[in-house]
Amino acid sequence: MPRTTDPRAFPAAVAAVLLLIALVGSIAVRAKRADEAAAAASRAAARTRMLIKVAEVQLAGIDNGVLLYSLEQGGFPDGHGTEVLRRLAHPEKDEFGDVEPAWLEGHTDPWGHPYNYQWPNPRVQNAKKPAIWSNGPNGVNEDGRGDDITNW
Repeated sequence: MPRTTDPRAFPAAVAAVLLLIALVGSIAVRAKRADEAAAAASRAAARTRMLIKVAEVQLAGIDNGVLLYSLEQGGFPDGHGTEVLRRLAHPEKDEFGDVEPAWLEGHTDPWGHPYNYQWPNPRVQNAKKPAIWSNGPNGVNEDGRGDDITNW
């Protein structure tokens, strides 16, 4: 039996195939975008973890600088906030015109915010060293809580 084809059915079939190709292409593009977004989020999380580790290493260095200062000067500098660490990193001339050595190499965290300092340290009972902390990834000083990175 010979096969007969309705010529009117051909454009509808072509349209259905084209619609199917467009739908599959759209799904593929969305899947690729989702993969790219997941990869970007993963890279951002890895970068944040790395910056937290950098802050922890910097805190250890600041701890050492402050300890050296206390051994040389007979005690920790009193104060609260960021100014104490700035003075230790950038000392001024004394009354004889001499510049004291810089006790710290830097005083800003990986996010560009100054480290915080407090002595006496009210956060630890019978504290033997000052409280020093970074505001952490969110850049907000939560007084050592939240995502702040601390030395205690």
